[in-house]
Amino acid sequence: MPTTKLMNGINVWKGFVNARSRNLSISGPIWQAQAKDIEEKLGKTDFHASNGWLESFRKRHGLSFKALCGEVREVSEETVNTWFKKIEKLIEGYKS
Repeated sequence: MPTTKLMNGINVWKGFVNARSRNLSISGPIWQAQAKDIEEKLGKTDFHASNGWLESFRKRHGLSFKALCGEVREVSEETVNTWFKKIEKLIEGYKS
């Protein structure tokens, strides 16, 4: 079974992909609040979504918090589906 830390990362990542697919810009503090909420739902009360956590998460996944511009839905559905498949392959090794 995947670890709590891994599940948190996957859930926050899915939220990021979902927001970006809808061309929404979400700030770092909102991501921190979402991560904390996910951890609490998983029963982990000692998690702190600190600025250091956010920076590490951002670097680990190659994310940046910049203003969005361009056409809505500029990323094709095929690209999104390709990334979902990559995520599934990444977590395969963590499943028991």
